[in-house]
Amino acid sequence: ATLRFSGTRLAFLTMIGPDAGVVSCEVDGGRWRCRRQLLDRWSYFWRLAVVLLVEEMPPGEHTAVLRLEPEVPDPSVLRRPPSGPHWEAFRREGKAHKLWLMHWLVEESSELERAVVRGRAGGGAGSAAR
Repeated sequence: ATLRFSGTRLAFLTMIGPDAGVVSCEVDGGRWRCRRQLLDRWSYFWRLAVVLLVEEMPPGEHTAVLRLEPEVPDPSVLRRPPSGPHWEAFRREGKAHKLWLMHWLVEESSELERAVVRGRAGGGAGSAAR
């Protein structure tokens, strides 16, 4: 998936479960890169998760490319084996893993920028009470 966005931080909302894989992301042709293993010990059931990809980029326009890697994660990390009707349906599909990309999440300002704005709004350290 490719996304053009304006911001300083990029994440996505997804479902993580026993079918979760490994994602990689490149922003601006590889200037920022990340790789995230989505399968964790709690992935024997499906749950919503926010996955942070990159942060502290300069404000402005960026292009991100998100990929689901072909490697299949090791299910031995699971706390217990998955079960239930959703798991059985997934196994019938015959797929090793997938990515549930639900929403892109873009932050347009950094913590530092917000702190500066908060400082200005409050009058800063030298302001007098009225």
